[in-house]
Amino acid sequence: MSAHGAKAKLQLALKDFETKWHQLSEVWDDPASRGLNAKYIDPLHDRIRQAIAALEKISEVQLKARRECTPES
Repeated sequence: MSAHGAKAKLQLALKDFETKWHQLSEVWDDPASRGLNAKYIDPLHDRIRQAIAALEKISEVQLKARRECTPES
């Protein structure tokens, strides 16, 4: 799978997770859910965003390398 494909797949999974977490938080709002969110969900969300940004940079570098290594016609 390309970096671009991995980025798209990760973005879709994050969006799906955020939707489901939001739906769950509408019915589960107590100290335990807020603690879970603060301890695990928020940090995970931040790391996934960082991974998406890294995959975007990798994709840009791969594209540049392809352009530079492709012989001109």
